Amino acid sequence: MSPACRAPTIPISRRRILIAGILGGILSLLALFGLAVFFFWLSIQPYSLEFHATNASLSQFTLAASAAGSSMRTTTLYYDLELNMKVRNSNHHVGFHYDAIRVEVYYHGLLLDATYLSPFYQCRRQTTYVGPVRFKGQKDILDTTATGTGTGTGRSSCLISDYYREKANGSVFNVEVRIFLSMRSKLRLGQVGKFYPKIACHLKVPLLSSSGEAFVITKCTRVA
Repeated sequence: MSPACRAPTIPISRRRILIAGILGGILSLLALFGLAVFFFWLSIQPYSLEFHATNASLSQFTLAASAAGSSMRTTTLYYDLELNMKVRNSNHHVGFHYDAIRVEVYYHGLLLDATYLSPFYQCRRQTTYVGPVRFKGQKDILDTTATGTGTGTGRSSCLISDYYREKANGSVFNVEVRIFLSMRSKLRLGQVGKFYPKIACHLKVPLLSSSGEAFVITKCTRVA
């Protein structure tokens, strides 16, 4: 073949530039796809959920001590708590299935009671009211400060002191409600993802028989 009929050759430098451009384009497309997946994943997360305790009251919250032993006695806390909540899904495109809802009640770190609520589905941009949920029972507290060698430094001693302090200050008690959820997101195309959010509500709950204060609606926070 004569030199005039040969196909023109691409210089090595230009070939490298062409390959680099193709690879750069592929990487850019992959990055855009990854961002799209990431934003889609964010859109189906239950971050748009808002929990509020709309009402809480104590019809009983009483400490009663048994007979003292040599260095300790058992103090029993009797409680009767009623709780109402609302859950707001402000997401415009995603609904949520609440498959499992566990609610725990604590008093200064002491677990008083726990229960499971009925599962439900919440549409997008919907508010769901939950309750009243009632927690009634008793909890024994080992008091090492009753007599003799008790030092008064344990958690139980602090809890008892906190109880009497709050009782003296109008019988408004610091109660923590923890909510553990098992959820799924629902899009128009189907159900996507499984999530396990944890919600904490720090409440000041009045004792109905002696407190003149009304409960203040309290916004809960997501802790996980």
